[in-house]
Amino acid sequence: MTEKELTALEAIQKIKETEARAKALLELVQTKEIPQIIAEASEKAKAMSEQILAQAKEEAERRKQAILIQARKQVEAIEKETQQEIEKIENIAKEKFPLVWPSIRQQIIQEIKGNQVG
Repeated sequence: MTEKELTALEAIQKIKETEARAKALLELVQTKEIPQIIAEASEKAKAMSEQILAQAKEEAERRKQAILIQARKQVEAIEKETQQEIEKIENIAKEKFPLVWPSIRQQIIQEIKGNQVG
């Protein structure tokens, strides 16, 4: 073989070796690195989802507490208003009782007389 043929054969051999290394590298990327990248992306997505969910839960809890506080205030206001109404009714009853007592007394006496066996 001539030196030119030898050089051409060496060049072809180097090209084949380079192609083999490229194929091996491509296979490595496809079999190991891509799944690893996908796994890492999946882990990051899961972490982000968990963080978003945690934030949403915290926000929901804050809103729930605010609603409970507002509801307690409303209940207290209603209880206070109800107590005031009860006191008003009791005062009216205390004022009116002496006026209606004679009539009530008379009705009680008549009822008792009517129920006596005699």
